[in-house]
Amino acid sequence: MPPKKPNKKAKVPLNESIGLSGVSDTQAAEENAMESGASQVNHSELSVLIRSIIREEIGAAFEKFQPQLDALKGELDSCCQKLGDMEEGITDMDCRVAILETANDNLMNENKEFKDKIERMEIQSRTFNLRVIGLKTDIEKSDPIAFVTNFLK
Repeated sequence: MPPKKPNKKAKVPLNESIGLSGVSDTQAAEENAMESGASQVNHSELSVLIRSIIREEIGAAFEKFQPQLDALKGELDSCCQKLGDMEEGITDMDCRVAILETANDNLMNENKEFKDKIERMEIQSRTFNLRVIGLKTDIEKSDPIAFVTNFLK
């Protein structure tokens, strides 16, 4: 047996047929009157009616999601504040790193100067040393200055 075709003349209010909620009683009455043929509604009135229904539905949906949107906005504001704090911290760190790099460069230059000076002093101290070859070890006993003075006379 083939399935029965739905009755095209069945009268169902507009808000029930499309699953709309929040439609006012006056609008429902207008829709019933429109469907029953009691009054002829032109296209502009129908357009106004549909727009008002859509506005009400959007308003109801918006009210339903408003707390969630407010919570998300609060979290976004918090994240923006944290991001601003982090950017400020990074800027401060960059300044501190630049100062430390400058101080490090100065210390490296100073260290190089000291190393060069020590090397020059060591070379200079070696150039004025005398070497005496052929003497026995520990011949000077306890007074090396007196021994060298007597030896060179």
